Parts: sequence; C-alpha cells; structure tokens
Amino acid sequence: MAKMFRVVIALLVLTGGCMVNPLGVNFTADVDGKSFQAIYALWEENPSTTQIIAVDVNLKMFTITIPGVLEEGTYMLGLVGAEASAMYMDLLQQSMHVSQSGSLTITSKTSEGITGTFDMVLTAIDLLEEGGTVEVVNGEFDLPSASDFDM
Repeated sequence: MAKMFRVVIALLVLTGGCMVNPLGVNFTADVDGKSFQAIYALWEENPSTTQIIAVDVNLKMFTITIPGVLEEGTYMLGLVGAEASAMYMDLLQQSMHVSQSGSLTITSKTSEGITGTFDMVLTAIDLLEEGGTVEVVNGEFDLPSASDFDM
C-alpha cells in the first residue's frame, strides 16, 4: 500500500493536483452528502486477501478489504465477524474511519475487471474526533483488471 500511496502523491504533484481519472476508472460515492470521485483506483487480489483502493483529488481514500479471493455476491461490512472491512481516510486531516456496518456487492468479476456497489457507515478511530460517523451511500465502481496496467 505504501507504493500505491507514493504513486498517487507523485501523480498529484506532477499534474499540479489537477489529475482527472488518468486510468479511466470509475469509483464514486456520496460521503456525508458530498461527492467522492476517485482519480486513482485499483483492486489487487491474492489467495489470502483482495483489496479495493480509491483516492480522490483531495487525498481522501477508501480501502475495502475482503479475506481471500473475490467472488461475485454480497459481502457484509463491519469489524468483528464481518465478511469484509473498509476504511475511509482523509490523508490531509490525518483522520481515519472504519466500517461499522454496510455492504459491498460484486456484480461482475471477469478477466477484464470488476464492477460493484457499496454503502456503509464508518466510525472514527479517535472517538473524540468531530464528525465521528461517516455515512457512505450510492457507492459504485467499475475497475479494470490490475494486469491492465503496472504501477
């Protein structure tokens, strides 16, 4: 993940922070009523974990983690006992929220990529943080296979 973060920062610096979806990915959501549009998103899969990562121009970032190989279907999001987990981070404000509840649905998984939808409620790790809960609705993504590009 550190390598991906460095790539995102480098792309933002090189483009003056005005990069508009250079990889042609679609990852959007409404986060507490505000639009999130990824400028960088990908998914990586190995036998033990699958991760979906998306970053917007304001350095806000989603990470969704599913144990094992990704399959079509619906995954319940949460912490303890959930099928998958998610984090939402504001890298500039250094805040982090973790999934409390929600769902992730993989509608298609092919050699070309994955598509799906999600919604979730996340809670701040620092309970003293203002805005301790974040609601994410209307999340959707259409991501190419990681083998389509090498970062």
